[in-house]
Amino acid sequence: SLPPQLHMQLLVAINMRTLSNVPLFKHCDIRTMISIVERMQSAIYCPGEMMVREGTPGKAIFLINHGTAHVLKGGQVVVVLSDHAFFGEQSLITDVLCTASVRPITYCDMAILMREHFQQVCELFPELSEQLSKVSQERIHRVEMLEEEKRQGMDHWGARRCTEPLRAATRRPPPGSWNSGRTSAPRVGCAASLLNH
Repeated sequence: SLPPQLHMQLLVAINMRTLSNVPLFKHCDIRTMISIVERMQSAIYCPGEMMVREGTPGKAIFLINHGTAHVLKGGQVVVVLSDHAFFGEQSLITDVLCTASVRPITYCDMAILMREHFQQVCELFPELSEQLSKVSQERIHRVEMLEEEKRQGMDHWGARRCTEPLRAATRRPPPGSWNSGRTSAPRVGCAASLLNH
Protein backbone atom coordinates (compact mmCIF):
# COMPACT_ATOMS: atom_id res chain seq x y z
CA SER A 1 0.00 0.00 0.00
CA LEU A 2 1.02 3.63 -0.50
CA PRO A 3 2.39 5.75 2.35
CA PRO A 4 -0.45 7.83 3.92
CA GLN A 5 0.89 11.16 2.64
CA LEU A 6 1.28 9.88 -0.92
CA HIS A 7 -2.16 8.25 -0.75
CA MET A 8 -3.72 11.59 0.27
CA GLN A 9 -1.88 13.45 -2.51
CA LEU A 10 -3.27 10.93 -4.99
CA LEU A 11 -6.83 11.41 -3.68
CA VAL A 12 -6.49 15.18 -3.93
CA ALA A 13 -5.21 14.89 -7.50
CA ILE A 14 -8.10 12.61 -8.47
CA ASN A 15 -10.76 14.88 -6.97
CA MET A 16 -9.16 18.28 -7.68
CA ARG A 17 -10.66 18.78 -11.14
CA THR A 18 -14.18 18.04 -10.00
CA LEU A 19 -13.83 20.05 -6.79
CA SER A 20 -12.54 23.04 -8.76
CA ASN A 21 -15.80 23.02 -10.75
CA VAL A 22 -17.75 23.69 -7.54
CA PRO A 23 -17.97 27.48 -6.95
CA LEU A 24 -17.70 26.95 -3.20
CA PHE A 25 -14.35 25.13 -3.49
CA LYS A 26 -12.59 26.53 -6.55
CA HIS A 27 -10.64 29.17 -4.58
CA CYS A 28 -9.64 26.88 -1.70
CA ASP A 29 -5.95 26.44 -1.00
CA ILE A 30 -4.31 23.02 -0.88
CA ARG A 31 -4.67 22.69 2.92
CA THR A 32 -8.41 23.20 2.70
CA MET A 33 -8.67 20.82 -0.24
CA ILE A 34 -6.84 18.11 1.68
CA SER A 35 -9.16 18.59 4.65
CA ILE A 36 -12.17 18.23 2.34
CA VAL A 37 -10.81 15.15 0.57
CA GLU A 38 -10.00 13.51 3.92
CA ARG A 39 -13.69 13.67 4.80
CA MET A 40 -15.11 12.60 1.45
CA GLN A 41 -16.62 9.16 0.98
CA SER A 42 -16.18 7.06 -2.15
CA ALA A 43 -19.10 5.17 -3.66
CA ILE A 44 -19.93 3.23 -6.80
CA TYR A 45 -23.52 3.47 -8.09
CA CYS A 46 -24.92 0.91 -10.50
CA PRO A 47 -27.06 1.80 -13.54
CA GLY A 48 -30.64 2.44 -12.44
CA GLU A 49 -29.77 2.87 -8.74
CA MET A 50 -31.09 6.17 -7.37
CA MET A 51 -28.43 8.54 -6.02
CA VAL A 52 -30.94 11.08 -4.74
CA ARG A 53 -34.72 11.11 -4.96
CA GLU A 54 -36.94 14.09 -5.67
CA GLY A 55 -38.72 15.40 -2.58
CA THR A 56 -36.30 13.92 -0.03
CA PRO A 57 -33.95 15.96 2.21
CA GLY A 58 -30.57 16.78 0.73
CA LYS A 59 -27.65 15.86 2.98
CA ALA A 60 -24.52 15.95 0.83
CA ILE A 61 -22.78 17.17 -2.30
CA PHE A 62 -22.13 14.48 -4.93
CA LEU A 63 -19.23 14.64 -7.39
CA ILE A 64 -19.01 12.37 -10.41
CA ASN A 65 -15.40 11.30 -10.98
CA HIS A 66 -16.43 9.01 -13.80
CA GLY A 67 -19.80 7.99 -15.21
CA THR A 68 -23.06 9.32 -16.64
CA ALA A 69 -26.37 9.98 -14.91
CA HIS A 70 -29.81 11.36 -15.70
CA VAL A 71 -31.44 14.20 -13.77
CA LEU A 72 -35.20 13.65 -13.63
CA LYS A 73 -38.03 15.97 -12.64
CA GLY A 74 -41.45 14.38 -12.41
CA GLY A 75 -39.98 11.22 -13.97
CA GLN A 76 -38.78 13.08 -17.08
CA VAL A 77 -35.09 13.40 -18.02
CA VAL A 78 -34.10 17.08 -18.04
CA VAL A 79 -30.29 16.98 -17.84
CA VAL A 80 -27.50 14.47 -18.48
CA LEU A 81 -24.52 14.63 -16.10
CA SER A 82 -21.12 13.17 -16.89
CA ASP A 83 -17.49 13.16 -15.69
CA HIS A 84 -16.58 15.97 -13.24
CA ALA A 85 -20.19 17.08 -12.81
CA PHE A 86 -21.60 17.74 -9.35
CA PHE A 87 -24.94 18.24 -7.67
CA GLY A 88 -26.41 18.83 -4.24
CA GLU A 89 -24.05 21.58 -3.08
CA GLN A 90 -27.01 23.60 -1.82
CA SER A 91 -27.50 20.98 0.90
CA LEU A 92 -24.20 22.16 2.41
CA ILE A 93 -25.72 25.60 2.83
CA THR A 94 -29.26 25.02 4.03
CA ASP A 95 -31.96 22.43 4.75
CA VAL A 96 -33.89 21.95 1.51
CA LEU A 97 -35.60 19.12 -0.31
CA CYS A 98 -34.19 17.68 -3.52
CA THR A 99 -36.10 19.19 -6.42
CA ALA A 100 -35.04 16.41 -8.81
CA SER A 101 -33.88 12.80 -8.81
CA VAL A 102 -30.53 11.57 -10.13
CA ARG A 103 -30.21 8.08 -11.62
CA PRO A 104 -27.05 6.60 -13.17
CA ILE A 105 -27.19 5.21 -16.69
CA THR A 106 -23.65 3.81 -16.39
CA TYR A 107 -21.57 2.75 -13.43
CA CYS A 108 -20.68 5.96 -11.58
CA ASP A 109 -17.55 6.46 -9.49
CA MET A 110 -18.63 9.07 -6.95
CA ALA A 111 -17.12 11.22 -4.22
CA ILE A 112 -19.57 12.37 -1.53
CA LEU A 113 -19.16 15.06 1.13
CA MET A 114 -21.76 15.02 3.92
CA ARG A 115 -22.98 18.27 5.45
CA GLU A 116 -21.63 17.49 8.92
CA HIS A 117 -18.17 16.80 7.49
CA PHE A 118 -18.26 20.04 5.53
CA GLN A 119 -19.12 21.90 8.74
CA GLN A 120 -16.04 20.36 10.35
CA VAL A 121 -13.89 21.84 7.56
CA CYS A 122 -15.55 25.25 8.05
CA GLU A 123 -14.56 25.17 11.72
CA LEU A 124 -10.95 24.55 10.74
CA PHE A 125 -10.91 27.11 7.93
CA PRO A 126 -13.15 30.13 8.71
CA GLU A 127 -12.46 31.61 5.28
CA LEU A 128 -14.50 28.76 3.79
CA SER A 129 -17.49 29.94 5.83
CA GLU A 130 -17.05 33.39 4.30
CA GLN A 131 -17.01 31.85 0.82
CA LEU A 132 -20.08 29.84 1.76
CA SER A 133 -21.96 33.03 2.65
CA LYS A 134 -20.95 34.61 -0.66
CA VAL A 135 -22.03 31.59 -2.71
CA SER A 136 -25.31 31.44 -0.81
CA GLN A 137 -26.07 35.08 -1.63
CA GLU A 138 -25.22 34.49 -5.29
CA ARG A 139 -27.53 31.47 -5.31
CA ILE A 140 -30.38 33.51 -3.83
CA HIS A 141 -29.85 36.16 -6.49
CA ARG A 142 -29.93 33.56 -9.31
CA VAL A 143 -33.10 32.01 -7.91
CA GLU A 144 -34.75 35.43 -7.75
CA MET A 145 -33.77 36.07 -11.38
CA LEU A 146 -35.21 32.70 -12.46
CA GLU A 147 -38.44 33.42 -10.62
CA GLU A 148 -38.66 36.80 -12.34
CA GLU A 149 -38.13 35.13 -15.73
CA LYS A 150 -40.93 32.70 -14.93
CA ARG A 151 -43.24 35.59 -14.13
CA GLN A 152 -42.36 37.11 -17.49
CA GLY A 153 -43.16 33.89 -19.32
CA MET A 154 -39.55 32.83 -19.73
CA ASP A 155 -38.27 29.29 -19.25
CA HIS A 156 -34.94 28.25 -17.71
CA TRP A 157 -33.20 28.33 -21.08
CA GLY A 158 -34.26 31.89 -21.86
CA ALA A 159 -36.86 31.02 -24.51
CA ARG A 160 -40.36 32.43 -24.26
CA ARG A 161 -42.81 29.67 -23.50
CA CYS A 162 -45.68 31.46 -25.20
CA THR A 163 -43.88 31.71 -28.56
CA GLU A 164 -41.68 28.61 -28.70
CA PRO A 165 -44.55 26.13 -29.33
CA LEU A 166 -45.70 28.30 -32.23
CA ARG A 167 -42.19 28.46 -33.66
CA ALA A 168 -41.79 24.72 -33.32
CA ALA A 169 -45.11 24.11 -34.99
CA THR A 170 -44.35 26.39 -37.95
CA ARG A 171 -40.69 25.45 -38.42
CA ARG A 172 -40.20 23.33 -41.53
CA PRO A 173 -37.56 20.57 -41.47
CA PRO A 174 -34.77 20.72 -44.08
CA PRO A 175 -35.53 18.89 -47.37
CA GLY A 176 -34.80 15.16 -47.10
CA SER A 177 -34.61 15.18 -43.31
CA TRP A 178 -36.83 13.24 -40.93
CA ASN A 179 -38.27 15.19 -38.02
CA SER A 180 -39.33 12.88 -35.21
CA GLY A 181 -40.47 15.74 -32.98
CA ARG A 182 -38.26 14.49 -30.13
CA THR A 183 -35.83 16.62 -28.19
CA SER A 184 -32.79 15.51 -26.23
CA ALA A 185 -32.02 16.45 -22.67
CA PRO A 186 -29.13 18.92 -22.46
CA ARG A 187 -25.76 17.58 -21.33
CA VAL A 188 -24.20 19.81 -18.72
CA GLY A 189 -21.48 19.68 -16.11
CA CYS A 190 -23.60 20.94 -13.25
CA ALA A 191 -27.16 20.45 -12.14
CA ALA A 192 -27.09 23.15 -9.54
CA SER A 193 -30.04 25.11 -10.90
CA LEU A 194 -32.18 21.99 -10.99
CA LEU A 195 -31.02 20.29 -7.81
CA ASN A 196 -31.41 22.82 -5.08
CA HIS A 197 -30.67 20.42 -2.21
